[in-house]
Amino acid sequence: MLLTPDNPGFHLINGNFLSLDNMSDADYTIEDVATVLGRKQRFNDHIPDLKYSVAEHCYHASFLYAYNRKGALMHDAAEWLTGDIPTPIKQRLQGIKEVEDLIDRDLQARFNYEPVEKFTFKVIDNFLFQVEHHLLFDTPEQIYDPSDALILEFWDEKEATKKFIERFHELSL
Repeated sequence: MLLTPDNPGFHLINGNFLSLDNMSDADYTIEDVATVLGRKQRFNDHIPDLKYSVAEHCYHASFLYAYNRKGALMHDAAEWLTGDIPTPIKQRLQGIKEVEDLIDRDLQARFNYEPVEKFTFKVIDNFLFQVEHHLLFDTPEQIYDPSDALILEFWDEKEATKKFIERFHELSL
């Protein structure tokens, strides 16, 4: 498909085309979403010497948030299209929240899950962010006991994709 200003959109990892104006017409699967999230690195690829994907982050969130585990797994799934945009940049991008909401609504309808409740989930996401930041960037602040059950494994993209898909199917039963 020829991309023009009148026909904006992009090709997906599976070779199909997606237009934000007609997302429900796009042909993609949870495996496509997981594959891209398995490749996307947290902290906008600024992780020294390690791999830590959006897929692994979401996987861990799904164990920490008991109220809506599938929603927690999918909480950053819009990043399969937008990328992991750092918060300080995202706060300055006009329209990005609307784009993320559009993508999220399509994902929720397509993959049958409810979004997380933003206020309560933010506590979990912030905690996970602090743990990740401490371990990935070797910061002196340590806000958790390393003997806690949360262990980041720094999966390669294939393992992160596989684990995300397995967790999605487990939570879909």
